[in-house]
Amino acid sequence: MTLSVDAVVYYRVSNPTMATNNVEDYRHSTHLLAATTLRNVIGTKCLAQVLSEREQISHYMETTLDEATDPWGVKVERVEM
Repeated sequence: MTLSVDAVVYYRVSNPTMATNNVEDYRHSTHLLAATTLRNVIGTKCLAQVLSEREQISHYMETTLDEATDPWGVKVERVEM
């Protein structure tokens, strides 16, 4: 079965110098990282879990993305599925 899930990642540039020097394109990189993280997380869940654990999945993604983008000078503030 195929599952289609959309998510929105709210982020801000916390350090413009790092965002321009530490990654080639922070917008594109953040987008790709979010899509990959979503696929990895959703791939471990059944449909019932995705539906019932949306808040937990969003929080996990927010934490994971924020840790990964911190060296880029990007602060992930919220993830909504």
